[in-house]
Amino acid sequence: MDKPNQGKPIMPELLAPAGNIECMEAAVNMGCDAVYLGGKDFSARARADNFTLDEIGYALDYCHLRGVKVFIAVNTLYKDSEMRPLMSYLGDLYEKGADAFIMQDLGAAKLTKENFPSIPLHASTQMTAHSLHDVLFLRKAGFRRVVLSRELSFKEIEKITSAGTGMEIEVFIHGALCVCYSGQCLMSSLIGGRSGNRGSCAQPCRQRYGLLKDGTDLEQGYLLSPRDLMALDWIEPLQKAGVASFKIEGRMRGPEYVAQAVKSCARAIRGESGEEDKQNLLKIFNRGGYSTAGYLDGQPGREMMSHVSPKATGVYIGRVVRQRGGKNTCRIRLEAGAQAIPGDGVEIWPASGGEHFGAYINKPPEKGILELDAKDPAMPGDEAYKTYDKKLNDDIRGEMRQDTRKLELEAVVSAKKGKPMTMRLSKGEVRLDFEGPVPHEAVNRPVTADEIRTRLSKTGGTTFQLKFIKEETEPDIFIGIGELNQFRRDALEAFRKEYLDSFKRCKVPLELPVYVNTKAKEQKISALIRSAGQLEAAAAMDPDRIYMEYPHTYQPDELAGRFAALPRIDRESPERLISRFEKTDIAGYLVRTWGQVYCLRHSKKQIALDYSLHIYNKHSRNLLKDFSSSQCLSPELNHLEAEGLLGEGSEIIVYGYLPAMVTAQCPAGNFAGGRKGKHCRERGLAGKYYLRDKTGAEFPIMRDCESCLAYILHNRPVPIAQGLSEARRAGAEFIRLEFSIESKEETEAVCKCLN
Repeated sequence: MDKPNQGKPIMPELLAPAGNIECMEAAVNMGCDAVYLGGKDFSARARADNFTLDEIGYALDYCHLRGVKVFIAVNTLYKDSEMRPLMSYLGDLYEKGADAFIMQDLGAAKLTKENFPSIPLHASTQMTAHSLHDVLFLRKAGFRRVVLSRELSFKEIEKITSAGTGMEIEVFIHGALCVCYSGQCLMSSLIGGRSGNRGSCAQPCRQRYGLLKDGTDLEQGYLLSPRDLMALDWIEPLQKAGVASFKIEGRMRGPEYVAQAVKSCARAIRGESGEEDKQNLLKIFNRGGYSTAGYLDGQPGREMMSHVSPKATGVYIGRVVRQRGGKNTCRIRLEAGAQAIPGDGVEIWPASGGEHFGAYINKPPEKGILELDAKDPAMPGDEAYKTYDKKLNDDIRGEMRQDTRKLELEAVVSAKKGKPMTMRLSKGEVRLDFEGPVPHEAVNRPVTADEIRTRLSKTGGTTFQLKFIKEETEPDIFIGIGELNQFRRDALEAFRKEYLDSFKRCKVPLELPVYVNTKAKEQKISALIRSAGQLEAAAAMDPDRIYMEYPHTYQPDELAGRFAALPRIDRESPERLISRFEKTDIAGYLVRTWGQVYCLRHSKKQIALDYSLHIYNKHSRNLLKDFSSSQCLSPELNHLEAEGLLGEGSEIIVYGYLPAMVTAQCPAGNFAGGRKGKHCRERGLAGKYYLRDKTGAEFPIMRDCESCLAYILHNRPVPIAQGLSEARRAGAEFIRLEFSIESKEETEAVCKCLN
């Protein structure tokens, strides 16, 4: 390993989102160091405007001429039928000069590394990297940078950055938060067929839910909707810890939001941030306020959630004091210090709890009273929030349109009588020697070295500025002003082309391996159990494998011949838990994280990979065969898509309430257990918790109180009859029954279906 950073501060990169060209230009003009964007296809933000190939080409040139990098997000999972089109698309981006690819799919990353070995790969936060060992595995897989899960604390991040892995570490410091560990959310897919892992998340986390315990209603609201993150105060310690890149979330946001976020975060990186930056971020967008630390200072609870509203809530400005009779015109008494001008947008929050409604201000307030013509009647006591700040938006819009960033070039100039004038321009490894007019002996007033430098320095209208490192100007020479100006223009244009060409790459032929799966000799049964009753019922059918959840709670003899199902989220060192089992008679492990794969790479026991590792295509599966004896396919694949991946070593789920989410924001702890810090008063207590959505569907909450995690299960299990029929026809080696909330009797009933 490399030497640890030892806390030495570095100047980190500020990475900004770009959902379209205007957002990209705004981010660059406001001072970011890099942007990330996606194309019309193959991107995790399918609902953003996104970029055509020609627009990506424009963005690359625009950014490179201003010293900004461009990372292309191709951070979803891909089917086998999509791999060749994907590689062709990446080939186009490679040739155009993309600076890095952000990826989630391990098989796609492997192909990319094989076909385009010189381009850096960044492991997306969708890869759920949440431990040092995850990072070590991803380094081994060919990634140069890892975007860590948002759930990590500062201490956990510092542990990773100080380990000397040689990997660049990227963390989010501003923007929306997912309630689920990114990459582990199946909820949108299971409910409506729109997969977040395929770029089409319908955001069920922003819907209204009721919390129930044993059939009793406890709470109503947007219980899965987190506030956005605003971690300006954490930038300095993270910078000292050695974080390489600070990321702003927001490819779905507008250019004004992007511009203000970049401006405030850039000021924080320079140590110039103040209260005004925080207030401006609140004004430009907030969701029930901001979470000013996220998970960085530990395990936040209810205070992190925007459970009253999932939308932009604005800034409180006052209360309705009167409604004009028979009209929807209301009077609002402004809070002391609140500002309101024509063009501002205001939203009324009824005290009755009804739907919010809003309007734009048409005339300025008088004596602290604002009159507002709303579409609905407002009542005294209703609260008023300013959701659109006209002055702030006008100001930031003016700033973000100022294209003033310059790329500094080193210049060496020679002007000698009777010889063509020369100028050598260089930036990094790019160098251009350019010849110009021939100076002649001055008849009247000679041109001086200062005058030549002044003329050549007039680079307005270009993205360049010159730093003269050497000048050789003979006395008593003359060159016309027009000639000098033309010489400068021609030289800078020639360098511009040369510089942009330096990013371009040659076309490479694509090579995609062909994999042929070996047919399974027989079909076997596996069962995942979580309780003693389930174990007794499952063992009675004598399955080929039993995966035992929470294996540390069992005695060694109970695990003999069975598999220890390792945690889905493993923020502690996996080595600690694994070391307890390596000397026992367990048959093997059910592995759920990249770090566990890394720690078990030399184990002699059987390794079964779970679907949390997103085995979605042949390329991922064949790569992971080197680390395992079996691989469970993604449950998001339909039976036709899965058929090509099946055969010896394959496993598919034919029954079970699948975890739709795994979250550090346990609804039971937040809204029933009064959680403050890691644990709540409901820890370990009996009781069945559910979330009920607007359709009446109830989603069981399975609590892991030891790790303070919650698994929100799908409201319907995979139907065993359908699953069995498809599995037997397709040829999976292992068919899995996955038990979670079932009683012993319910488990027995499911097992009988296999007869």
